[in-house]
Parts: sequence; structure tokens; C-alpha cells
Amino acid sequence: MSATTDPRIARVRELYAAISDHDLDLDTIGSLVTDDCIRHYVRGRFPMAGDHVGRQKVMDSYAAFRSVVADDYRVDIGGINAGVEVVASFHRDFGSRARDKRPLDVEMLVRYRFEGDRIAEIWDYANDVPKLAAFLS
Repeated sequence: MSATTDPRIARVRELYAAISDHDLDLDTIGSLVTDDCIRHYVRGRFPMAGDHVGRQKVMDSYAAFRSVVADDYRVDIGGINAGVEVVASFHRDFGSRARDKRPLDVEMLVRYRFEGDRIAEIWDYANDVPKLAAFLS
């Protein structure tokens, strides 16, 4: 199976579409992850930092991020690659903070571990953690 036809890549694209939706499609996010999914978000001193354990906490972490960004938020996916055990994606987040229009431009690497056809674990890495932490604080 080629990487372009790997169903896991399609699932990650669905996740990006749900995150990018200005109404934040939490139902879709919930359907893509396992009950005990863990999201390891960037470490730092801001409310979203750290581990989010369980479907609802993972969904809440995406909702918390979306509550910070303005309607101009968008994700530009650089690529998604599937290996034997994990899927990894590279993307850039663009937009501004809702409360004061502070700009956002951060590169992210995200690693996904699947169980069957659902995401069981997510690791988010930022190229500039202090910049992202300042934006999310």
C-alpha cells in the first residue's frame, strides 16, 4: 500500500479538517480517537501544556486551542507520512489571537500512533516553544 492510499493518512487529514473548521467539529475529532487516547501537547507554562488523557480531554484540548485563536486561523499541511508504526505530519499554524490580534505563525511536527483505524496517541512538537507558549498564555 502506498503512503498516499494509507487509510491512516486519510484519518489524519480528517482530523486537520475538523480542527480547521471554524465551528470546530468536535464530533469528528471524537470519532477519530480511541476512548483512552492521549495527546501530549507541547510542554511549557500555559494552560494547554502537557498530557490530555481520554477522548473528552483530547477533544477539550483542541477546543481550548480554538478558543484562543481568531477566525483567521488556518493550518497549512506540509505533508503527512505513514510508517509501519506511526504517522507523522508537518504543518504551520497561522492566524491571530482572538483577544488582541497577536499573530501566530508556528511550525509543528505531530506524531500519531494508531490502534486499528483510530488515533491512540498524539505527540505535538513546536519549532519555537517559547513563541507558542507566549501566544497561548
